[in-house]
Amino acid sequence: MVDEILGKKFLGTQNTLHFCLCSYAENSLHKQCWAIKTFEDWRLARNKKIAAKNLFHEHVLVNKLEDMGIGDMIYALIHFVHEVCKVNGSNYPSETLYSMIIMLQGFLATRGKEFYFLEDQCFKVIRNCLDNHMKLLAK
Repeated sequence: MVDEILGKKFLGTQNTLHFCLCSYAENSLHKQCWAIKTFEDWRLARNKKIAAKNLFHEHVLVNKLEDMGIGDMIYALIHFVHEVCKVNGSNYPSETLYSMIIMLQGFLATRGKEFYFLEDQCFKVIRNCLDNHMKLLAK
């Protein structure tokens, strides 16, 4: 009975995840990987700076993005938008910041976390911070 229903289309969990990841365009996967690497590099550098300067009032971001609760995620993304910069210290263009947030959202979706940072009401503060920061960069 099960074989009749599923036929040859049964993929299993591992193959389904692989299929979903492969359904992204290769360029999008590269952007996602770059965005998550940039985020993780920023997170680790921020934590190191907090420890080195004994900034006890600052929140240490212990977890990776995909392991954060919503509160930590909001806190992290707000600070990420305002603090992340290129290796040479210059700001990313506003379009790049926007793209990074979308790519991080896509990365989380591949981990089974369907968040819409620019649409969901609980993420309104991220959207507002991104909008304001993009306006500042445009000046």
